[in-house]
Amino acid sequence: MDKGNAKISTARLRAGIIIWILSWMPLPTLVVHLLHDSGHLQNDKATSLAYAVLWGTQIIIGLCGLLLAGKETLTLAKVDGKRGLPRNLWRIVIHGQMPDNKVKAGT
Repeated sequence: MDKGNAKISTARLRAGIIIWILSWMPLPTLVVHLLHDSGHLQNDKATSLAYAVLWGTQIIIGLCGLLLAGKETLTLAKVDGKRGLPRNLWRIVIHGQMPDNKVKAGT
């Protein structure tokens, strides 16, 4: 890959990382607790099913976040190397700056 032709979508990278981070929140535990307290989950079988559905959904959401950000991250790693990847990701996600003008911002 030519370093001058690499394009990275900062919006896609940011969205993917944020979605992946949100997938680590313990929302299924909170939802099941609230459903149990409100009387919607009456027995252990219903509670287990709710946990399975909610955790499965959360895992799928996390994988979608990884897929969304993965292509951009691989492109960035090919351009600047694996060693500089954490620093460059930090600049893009927090500051919105492309690293050292080696890659172009895509749409």
